[in-house]
Amino acid sequence: MESMLKFQQWIKTGKSIIAVVAPVSERNNIFQELYILAKGDLKLPIYQWNLGEPKDFAEVEVSQNYNYEPYVTSRKRLDISISAGATPGDMAIAALKYFQSDFTQGILIIENISDCLLQNEGLIIKQLLINIHSELSKKQGNKHLILLLQNESDLPSSIINLINILELKLPTYLEAEYIILTDLTAFSDQKISKQTLEQLTSAALGLHIEDIKAGLRQSLEQPLMLVSSMLQYKINHFKSFNLNFVPKPDIYNFGGLENWLSRALRAKILK
Repeated sequence: MESMLKFQQWIKTGKSIIAVVAPVSERNNIFQELYILAKGDLKLPIYQWNLGEPKDFAEVEVSQNYNYEPYVTSRKRLDISISAGATPGDMAIAALKYFQSDFTQGILIIENISDCLLQNEGLIIKQLLINIHSELSKKQGNKHLILLLQNESDLPSSIINLINILELKLPTYLEAEYIILTDLTAFSDQKISKQTLEQLTSAALGLHIEDIKAGLRQSLEQPLMLVSSMLQYKINHFKSFNLNFVPKPDIYNFGGLENWLSRALRAKILK
């Protein structure tokens, strides 16, 4: 992923807190890319805390299942003392305090923290994020905090102005082609011509990885209409963002959805 190159640059130059903006459906793909980067070039362990699930966080490993899809597994859990009746906000505070004082090295990924910012503990969480950024800016170390978000507007402006925001880019033509070929190998015996592959890839541009996979699997149900089925899937996907098209649109090269979303979100922040 092109986005991960920028992420790697930021980590190597000592950026302490990075927010990654991406659809929830892309989380496992992000974990896979971060895991490869952390274990390969950076030689750092990677940990996950999902505030909607366990009350502790774990070092994770990422592998691929028999369909070449990323599969996240926990390897070693790190215990943090949390009371039985703790709210997600309490857990977020405990995780950030642990990162601030006891976490020595590695990459800690926190999901769903934006929901906690709206709760009673929101002010404490914001102050902890500000303090962590201030402390790590003074000394470059091997600990990094990654916040997974669905929208940039999930964070208050006081935090956005301090940290680096990384938006997950849409796949390039070559990446989309690779995704399609890999999924065809995993889920179908169908052979397609080079021309059909080119048309199918062009039809998939503008979609994220998991949406390309979903569109292809839906299209395989009508093998004689692969390209038109992919186009229809893409039209329906864009309609979910209140984007409408005239009948039978020519959208083979309709991409750049991330730019449209970015402008919409910035406009929302400025209101």
